[in-house]
This record gives sequence, structure tokens and C-alpha cells, in this order.
Amino acid sequence: DLNMAIAGERKYHLILANNAIHTAHDIKETLGFLRDGLVDGGFVLLEEQITDACLYLWGLDNFIWETARDKRRFGLWMSWDEWEAAIQATDGLELLVWHRCSYQASMLLRKTGPVAAGTTAEVVSDWASVQRNVRSGQPVVFDSLGADGLAKVIRLEEGVQSQSKLRSLVDLDGSGGVHRNNGRLPLTFNHIRYGTVGSLVSVPLEESAAELTTRKNFQAHLARVGDLSTLSWVQAPATPQYHIKVHYCGLNFKDV
Repeated sequence: DLNMAIAGERKYHLILANNAIHTAHDIKETLGFLRDGLVDGGFVLLEEQITDACLYLWGLDNFIWETARDKRRFGLWMSWDEWEAAIQATDGLELLVWHRCSYQASMLLRKTGPVAAGTTAEVVSDWASVQRNVRSGQPVVFDSLGADGLAKVIRLEEGVQSQSKLRSLVDLDGSGGVHRNNGRLPLTFNHIRYGTVGSLVSVPLEESAAELTTRKNFQAHLARVGDLSTLSWVQAPATPQYHIKVHYCGLNFKDV
């Protein structure tokens, strides 16, 4: 029942809600129930309609107009602005990322833990400061174009204690000033472009192996830091920004 707290003492890492939450009496109250059912850092993944399209199918049903106790623009359904406001008004819950089109939205929410809610992380760009903060238990954001790989290394070196303390920031076009200044970033590995926080995703090439042999522009990609078995060549832009010819390179102890 979306109008009641989640039963039992068990806490969940992920709660899925596909076109369901709009049937609750009060959206903010239900979001609070979902938040309370999560572990710190747990997620709610939900999808909802954000236009009046559903009213053309179910608009004559009394349930649509008699269920909600809060204010909604489209009967049981809320607009995108209303969803943003409801999430922002729910303490301990933040909107991480979303995808929306003209009629629906998919949203990933996260329950904020004590550190995320009350502490601003120090933003640093040198390796020594990262290590010092992690080892002293202080939250830190590693700000560097190569931050992702180095952050993965230090997370492995320092173990579990660094998992909730260290995040990385890669500013792809210089638009990350606001995020850099407030020291609060939603993801473990944050990439900023056009002022928006997101992440990079690797996708497999569609060309067959035979077609790839005719191409000349490739770059080395290591899927898992320190594991040479994951080293592979992936297609690079047809007209790269710069050309590098590698004659030899050194391997550190993590590569062998």
C-alpha cells in the first residue's frame, strides 16, 4: 500500500516504481515512506506520466479525481515541475539523474546519508590531498581530467573506508564552476558538460570485425584498472584532435 510505511525492519538498496506512485493519496508522503525503506545511499527508480494524456483514457473514472489529497495538475498525474518540487520538498531524498520526453519521465532518486546531507566535501586536484582526506575520513572530490582512473586506484588502495568519501570530477568544457564551488556532486564519477552533471558510458561497436580492419583510428581502452586482460582497442574519432605515436611505455606494479 503506497499510503503506508513499508512494513518490517528490512531496508532496501533499490525500490522500483513503474507508473505507480501517482495512485497514492499524497506524493510527498509516499516519497517519505520510500525514503525510510532505503539504506543510506539507496535508490528509488521511478517512471511517471507528466502530461494530461492519461486523462483521455481514464479521465471519466471517479478514482482519478477523488484519490489525491494534494494538488496535481492532471488529476492523479503531476507535471514535471510538480515532480521536481515534490522531490525537493522531501527531506533526505535527492534527484540524481532523469530522462524525460514530452509525455513521461524516468527519475533516479537517492536517499542522502549523514555525510551528503550535512557536509560539503573539499575539492582538491593533487594526489597527496586526496590521500590525506580519505585516510582521515573526510569527504573529498578529486578534480582532474584524469580523476576517474586515479580515483579508482585510490579506492582500491584504501579499501572500504574510501567508498563513501571519495568522488571524482571531470570538467569536460569548463562549465563545472558551480558544482566545483559547492563541493556536492551526485555521482561517484561525475562528468560535467554544458553545466550538466552526468557520466560516460561505453557502448559496443556495431561494426563487424572485418569492417574494423579497414579503419585506422583506434585508442587503447582499459575496462578495469590494473587488469591487462581487459585492455582492448576501441574506435576513435575519424579526425582526432591530436596524433600520438607510441614507441614504448612503462608498466607499474598494478599492470603486471
